[in-house]
Amino acid sequence: MMRRFDKELLAAFLAGIAIILVASLWPNKAHSDPTIHSKPVQCAEPEEIFKHYVEEANLKIQFIAVSQVATQQGDVTPQAVVFFHNAESGKWLFIEGDKDYACVIGVGDKLDSNIDHDTIISLFTGEVKT
Repeated sequence: MMRRFDKELLAAFLAGIAIILVASLWPNKAHSDPTIHSKPVQCAEPEEIFKHYVEEANLKIQFIAVSQVATQQGDVTPQAVVFFHNAESGKWLFIEGDKDYACVIGVGDKLDSNIDHDTIISLFTGEVKT
């Protein structure tokens, strides 16, 4: 026959196991450090980029800066970082480069900058705030 102390000890042990199982099976978000991925990036002489994208779509500079950018060879060099946009068509272009070489980081159309913060964040997290 089981003594009362043994029953309480067994109950506490089983409760501990249940808590561990529930905690390990409970849905949670995995948080990890960013990782490096590759995506297609178009690079060319700056004049070619300007002719093909900027002049054709009548893009205007919206933002320009200089940043220290790491190259594929591991060098860090100052590069122009430029965001172009055409407000009428919604077309946009984001490039980085120097006098010898420029790369298209992103290009698109139907740019809508009249969106609230929560909507933007939900695009990255998949969570919709109500």
